[in-house]
Amino acid sequence: MRHRIIFVTAVIVFAACAFAQQSAVPDIAKASWIWTGPKPVAAGEWECYSRKTFELSTKPAKAEVLITADNVYELFVNGTFVGEDGGSEPVYWRSLELYDITKLLTVGANVIAARAKSLGGSGGLLIAVRIQVDKDNILQLHSGADWRAKLTYTDGWNKTEHDDGAWKPAFVLGAHGMKPWGAISYPGTVSPMSLMRVSMMDVGADFNWPAGVVFVGDFVPLKEPKDFVVYVSGSRAYFEHDAATPAAMGRELWSLVPAKPDGKAALLCDAGSGVIGSPTVSYDG
Repeated sequence: MRHRIIFVTAVIVFAACAFAQQSAVPDIAKASWIWTGPKPVAAGEWECYSRKTFELSTKPAKAEVLITADNVYELFVNGTFVGEDGGSEPVYWRSLELYDITKLLTVGANVIAARAKSLGGSGGLLIAVRIQVDKDNILQLHSGADWRAKLTYTDGWNKTEHDDGAWKPAFVLGAHGMKPWGAISYPGTVSPMSLMRVSMMDVGADFNWPAGVVFVGDFVPLKEPKDFVVYVSGSRAYFEHDAATPAAMGRELWSLVPAKPDGKAALLCDAGSGVIGSPTVSYDG
């Protein structure tokens, strides 16, 4: 049996950038900054839900998306979450993230959707899509007036079956290169969130497995904040985003020693109806 392990490193990001320079990527220069209106913050329009539908007659050979937003975005394809990025610093909207969406596209109707959020000041969303349908057929999509946009959340808004007939055309703030954003190219400044991308690689016979790991089991799905009735201020039992490890909540705490496929798993703590969240090691061990 072949095993695979996850590595999270900045080196992966830079390697991906170097590869992108050698291959065709979506043409972001043809995209426009869009939103729900001309002055999102002044009008109280902090969020922008946008989508673009299109048809494919065959499964594409390759499909990629370049995206950024001022300040935060979440990208979806046919209802599936693809990725997110954002923060208050300019480095976030100055960077473009590249996503491979080939496996998410289907024959027939498809939709690319994004939720953008302004954290104050200006607000905008910029997207370019390149779909290599076959050897001689390339479909390119660019954010613009032919995209649909809406201010508020609607159930199933990012799925193909959602009816967006009541949605308005996205408001075009201006072409790529406009103020205050200026021209943005890829690869460019690597976003802080991009440094935490996940890549899979084969584990060789000489791989040095860790002595052991501790992990949360019996996973409890994350709900909206309004669904949580207890908040513990100052504790470490909440979600922590200052490490490369994804946050997790569950009913059980397990150890695996050594941390390899044939390691021994042991239950350290069973919280019963309680919850264990994002365990961290004590400073003194």
